[in-house]
Amino acid sequence: MFATYDEAIAFLFSRTNYEAAPPAYDQVHYDVGRMARLAELLGDPHAGLRAAHVAGTKGKGSVAHMIDSCLRAAGYRTGLYISPHIQDLEERISVDGRPISRDRMKALIEAVKPAFDTLQSEERAPTFFELMTAMAFVEFRSVPVDAAAVEVGMGGRFDSTNVLSPAVTVITTISLDHVAQLGGTLASIAREKAGILKPGVPAVIGDLPAEALDVVTARANEAGAPTLLFGRDVSFDRVGSSRCVLHLAGGDIDDVAVALSGDHQLHNAALGAAACRVLASCGLDGLTDEAIRTGLATTRAPGRFEQLSEGPVVIADGAHNVASAQVLVQTLRDRWPGKGVWFIFGCLEGHDAKGFLRAIAGFSRGIITTPIRSPRTYSAEDLGRLAREAGSRDVVEAGDPEAALAAARKLSDKDEIICATGSFYLVGEIRGLLPG
Repeated sequence: MFATYDEAIAFLFSRTNYEAAPPAYDQVHYDVGRMARLAELLGDPHAGLRAAHVAGTKGKGSVAHMIDSCLRAAGYRTGLYISPHIQDLEERISVDGRPISRDRMKALIEAVKPAFDTLQSEERAPTFFELMTAMAFVEFRSVPVDAAAVEVGMGGRFDSTNVLSPAVTVITTISLDHVAQLGGTLASIAREKAGILKPGVPAVIGDLPAEALDVVTARANEAGAPTLLFGRDVSFDRVGSSRCVLHLAGGDIDDVAVALSGDHQLHNAALGAAACRVLASCGLDGLTDEAIRTGLATTRAPGRFEQLSEGPVVIADGAHNVASAQVLVQTLRDRWPGKGVWFIFGCLEGHDAKGFLRAIAGFSRGIITTPIRSPRTYSAEDLGRLAREAGSRDVVEAGDPEAALAAARKLSDKDEIICATGSFYLVGEIRGLLPG
């Protein structure tokens, strides 16, 4: 059908892509019915998929990776669907911890093309993300996988992934992000995230602000979804650097080492472990406490406080809102107390660049701003102005991420830290500039 991989990818990226320019978050643009019709034409590949469905403002990707890692540690064949990708599109769909190959990506695009053509003839042409979601489900059925961790793209209620009938749902955190689409209050954002809750399906709920928690628990009660709440049914005690005891309904798991860095990842680990306990009760009884321990200790999630090089240390973190910026600063402070940090910062329009820069400016040694390869990128000049207004001591405006990295290396002392942040797209570009 497509002569080459590049031709297939060109078709996929020619579809309406709300990641590049997100419209209003409503049923006109984000049509779950259209996604359901696409799945129907493909034989409902998601039907019967034993899945953990993960939403949240931040932490959802980390939790999805943790669940996948625990399932693999238990010996199960797994599927993982995440977004966005950091460097290669194939990262979005993984089987047994490995992204699919380019040949498989081409085959999946060809597999969904006839269904796309039918829907286009019905004047309901699927979007890029709907096609990607359908391709993930087709792959998971084809393998087949024993279970999957599926990350929500944006929001929840109208997300393409919400055609799932999962075994467990997870809402990690709720803070202000994508406010133009999801609303400018915690309650409005919570309403959209809570749209993934399903009747009778256990829901693991993270440490939410009271305003958001009220909305989520009300929706859970309305849907008849049993809840496992952080602080009531799920918690942890930190017992050392990246180690904790997990307190879960059904018994504690002690001596847990969490591979992903930062205290926020201990919270994510508790949520992931609680979701695994639910999956274990759904026929995956090999998902023991020991498997959970092993999975959390071996989780790898690119772009989550990822160290890319030594001398100087370069960290890449996909933090992209104020709450995650504050967590990033605390993690850097804990890991390297007293050391200066040069930030390379780039982000997309629609995110609170001003608030993010305020969160890092006082902690930073300096900020180097850069555009990202995206039509929605802020310019280096606009970000530089915001960084100065935020009180940054030194601001450099770079023409692109390569120039930004070169400037950071030139300006930083040998014992200072360089941290690239603000967007997973920037993280991908920085990763591509460094070996390994």
